[in-house]
Formats: sequence, C-alpha cells, structure tokens
Amino acid sequence: MEGLKDIKGLVKVPDNSLWIDIAILLVLTLIISYLIYRYATRLKPTPKPSQKELAKKRLNEVKLDDAKGAVYLVLNDGELFVDEKNRELFEKIKQLSEPYKYKREVPPLSDELKEAIREFVGGIR
Repeated sequence: MEGLKDIKGLVKVPDNSLWIDIAILLVLTLIISYLIYRYATRLKPTPKPSQKELAKKRLNEVKLDDAKGAVYLVLNDGELFVDEKNRELFEKIKQLSEPYKYKREVPPLSDELKEAIREFVGGIR
C-alpha cells in the first residue's frame, strides 16, 4: 500500500445547505403569511348602508315629475328625518299631498308642494 501515493486523506467540505434551507423556509413562511393576511382581509363583510342612508339617497334622487311616486316617497322616507326643526314643513307637505294620495289619476305637483319638498330634502342631514 505504500506504493499508492496519490490517495489523500479526507478533506472537510464547507456545507451551507442548512442556511439555505432555513432561508427558503423563512421566505416561504413570509409569503404564505402575506397571502393568508390578504385573503382574511378580503373576507370582512362590507358594511351595509343603513335604512336612513338609503332613504336619504332616494330622497335626493326623487323625481318630481311623477307626482304620486314623489309624494309617497317623500312621506315614507321623509318620516325618518323629521325633527323639531322641520316638523312643521313635513306637516305642510302632508297636508298639501292629500289630493295626490289614493287616486288613480293625479294632477302634476303644485309649485308650492314642489318647493316644500325641495326645502325639506335640502335640509336633511
């Protein structure tokens, strides 16, 4: 065996595979955590608008050309917004809208009623 001179002893080879594995696991954990966070935040239910918000939107979009529909809309949705400041105006609208209720054919809205409705809707907060 002494004739074999080209065989050398064991040499220590540097091994960084543990650090590479840890780095890969860390990156994967961060990516998965981010994806879970994004998915969880999308699952939150969007808040539904309240009845008052929907009524305000309908009142702002009321068409005064349709007399019967406008009167019913203002009387039904307007009650949610009645307070001390506009109670008299709302009662005036109720009184002026009597000819438009419970009839098949109704005349166009009077100028006084249109102005009262615009004033009431404009004063809503």
